[in-house]
Amino acid sequence: MKLTVKLTIQNRKATASVVPAAATLVIKALKEPLRDRKKVKHVLHDGDISFQDVWDVAKIMRVRSMARNMAGTCKEILGTAQSVGCTVEGKHPHEIIDEIDDGSREVEDYEAPAAATIWPCRCFEALPPAYFAASLKRFSFVASALPQPGCRQRAM
Repeated sequence: MKLTVKLTIQNRKATASVVPAAATLVIKALKEPLRDRKKVKHVLHDGDISFQDVWDVAKIMRVRSMARNMAGTCKEILGTAQSVGCTVEGKHPHEIIDEIDDGSREVEDYEAPAAATIWPCRCFEALPPAYFAASLKRFSFVASALPQPGCRQRAM
């Protein structure tokens, strides 16, 4: 699976966190067997997921969603499921979107905390801080352009 890793550097200490994408979470909800991406190409994700799986993915993605309420976030995830190629409860995902729009399917509202989708990544814990020092030296001009804490200058 493809993941986005957010690298946060504060006081010369790097912390990595995984930022999940909607398509990755939908494919994970399909519970497909692992595959070698170099050998197996053009995989069809034609499985079936439940609406509860869609709601769980929408719950994770709620913080990054631009929708006003949870129903809008669920519709975003249903659109992702449509592009992935899976069905939801045996129906095409757009049919579920139409059910939400006409009111025949209720979506429970949910307000996510501010940092609900960021998980600490364990894969970088074994790496020494010197591993990231080379990266920090390359980008030292960017860090030097920013004002230091307590400084009254504005950032350029």
